[in-house]
Amino acid sequence: MKLSIIIPVYNEKNTILDCIERVRSVALPLGFEKEIIIVDDGSTDGTGELLKSFDNTCNVLRHEKNRGKGMAIRTALPHVTGEYIVTQDADLEVDPNDLARMLSKMLDENLTVLYGSRWLGKERKSYSSFSFYAGNILLSRLTNLLYGQKITDEPTCYKMFRADFLKSLPLKCKRFEYCPEVTALTSLRGIKIPEIPISYKPRNIAEGKKIRWHDGLGALKTLIVYRFKKNIFFYVFLLALAVRLAVFFINLHIVGGDLITVIHGQDGYFDVSRNLFLGNGFSINPTPPFFEYSYGVPGYPYFLYFLLWLSGGSYAFTVAIQIFLGALIPVIGMHIARYLLPFRRASLIVGILLALAPYQILFSFIFYTEALFTVLFGIFLILFFKFIKNPSLRLTVWSAMFLGLATLTKPTVQYYVIIVPIFILWHFRKEITKNILKKVACFVFLFFLVLSPWLYRNYKTFDMINLSAQMPFNLYGVLMPSVLSIANHTSFVKEQESLKYKAADIFFTNPKTLSHEAVTQILRHPIALVELSILNGFTFFTHDGMLTFLQAFRINPVSYLPKPATIMFLTEPLELAKIVWFQLSTAMAPVFFARLFWITVTFLFFLGIYHLWRSKLFSPQVSFAVITVIYFMLTTMINGLTVNARFRMPIEPLIFAVAYAGFIFLYQNIKRKYGIDNIRN
Repeated sequence: MKLSIIIPVYNEKNTILDCIERVRSVALPLGFEKEIIIVDDGSTDGTGELLKSFDNTCNVLRHEKNRGKGMAIRTALPHVTGEYIVTQDADLEVDPNDLARMLSKMLDENLTVLYGSRWLGKERKSYSSFSFYAGNILLSRLTNLLYGQKITDEPTCYKMFRADFLKSLPLKCKRFEYCPEVTALTSLRGIKIPEIPISYKPRNIAEGKKIRWHDGLGALKTLIVYRFKKNIFFYVFLLALAVRLAVFFINLHIVGGDLITVIHGQDGYFDVSRNLFLGNGFSINPTPPFFEYSYGVPGYPYFLYFLLWLSGGSYAFTVAIQIFLGALIPVIGMHIARYLLPFRRASLIVGILLALAPYQILFSFIFYTEALFTVLFGIFLILFFKFIKNPSLRLTVWSAMFLGLATLTKPTVQYYVIIVPIFILWHFRKEITKNILKKVACFVFLFFLVLSPWLYRNYKTFDMINLSAQMPFNLYGVLMPSVLSIANHTSFVKEQESLKYKAADIFFTNPKTLSHEAVTQILRHPIALVELSILNGFTFFTHDGMLTFLQAFRINPVSYLPKPATIMFLTEPLELAKIVWFQLSTAMAPVFFARLFWITVTFLFFLGIYHLWRSKLFSPQVSFAVITVIYFMLTTMINGLTVNARFRMPIEPLIFAVAYAGFIFLYQNIKRKYGIDNIRN
């Protein structure tokens, strides 16, 4: 019997001879011989000349130009004559002596496949850099999650197969995606992949390591594509990804390829993450002294910092990951819709709407918190919907953790921890047990446990037990001038300009002072506050964000509205109609159609609530979804006249899902009017 050892080689003149000799010297189990197949993948450093001496003793194949590791393996497979196959990297990071142990295990246990793991065993923890190790762990964990495996080292070099099995796989790989591809194809055939510890002597990029961060992205793509390529979720993800990439590259082209201009954003998170990466701490200052920043929360800046650190400071890698997250939002929304509605097409419609929503697209690549927060909060909703059906401890822990992470990313949900326990107690009110009470206590404890390091930091640094000073600043700098502008019949900008503390020094003012002055002024104008609240509620649901989307393409209106559209509709409808009519003949027409779309969605959302209640489909999940939408609407009131579509983005999956129920109700009634009683949903 024979073990075929495939050695792909590209520019390895310093190690290839030693590699071949060490492979030759391996003593295989009794009765086995070795077949060595070397593929010179277009080497240009002299490796090819060295291999000429092995033409008569090894099977040496050649590529005229570099085509990648995957293509080298595919080139070798038709030449394999052995019953078992394994790949051997020419850089000698792994020890060929481990091949004998692997083959023995394959034979003893009659295995189809066996991986050699560099991370099994306490002594096998060395790595070339932590970023490579972190990427390895990420790929392995994702493989286990997607394919139900329990492997520790997915990208390992040593993957041993029965030859007939490996040859039967429809490989398409070209570069380093060989590893995730064979893993995915093996897993899809229902085969569990066992592992055995192997030795590992890593080398770094300076020593010739060729894999890069973009190969990691390729591996992620391969794992996901093979898992979902026959799944509607995957196609919605592809649609979302394609649209986001298209808009991103169009924006990049418009600004002449200046990546930073495209992704920077205005919330300061880019600057904080850059300072973290440069070692200047959690600060927004561009130059020394670097003061600790009190306005923001750490989730998003540290997320950006981690990606920058992982990629060696590559903003291209960082924005690629964020776009990937943004493309996941429609998929998460589809899962949420499935928990809320029994209608067959609801999930697909919600996914498509989220994939094509202009603000969702735009904020997938600009450095704002929305993409990461929406993903984290969406995962929390899915976990909590599962908890409502099956209140297990595992779901309690994970939902609390994800809500905590979402809160550290965007403090909008910091008071959500009050709503969730109350809802749990209400939902299980007829069967409250000690077990339910323990889970409520566990949820609250873990939520605050996630927040506690940051709360402690703010207490030690700023003498405040709060996530950030954002609320006092918004009260003073946004809500108060909004109320005053309505009460005094002036513009918001004018009232902001008359503030005692200006934008330049507001962040260095005591938050307690700002809160006290803001609350005092706001309470003096209760009628204006009520008017603002009604206006904000309407704006929260109907603001489209299309103007901001068009401005990213350098499309600006010929003239702006002198006042918010809602106020003009109520006070000066004819003037508003004139402006709208004029703008309809310009490139601004999409703004008005988008606004009309969101007014329709809002109507259908409330109609959907009525329909679900009337049809006895108002499940606990729907109840929680409606409460969540109301919560977000109320908490965004603090943003005064600056409320826009951005604040609605995290709950758009909920709004779209319930609105679809409203559409079904409307559709059914129209059909019945024409004498058709049996409607397929």
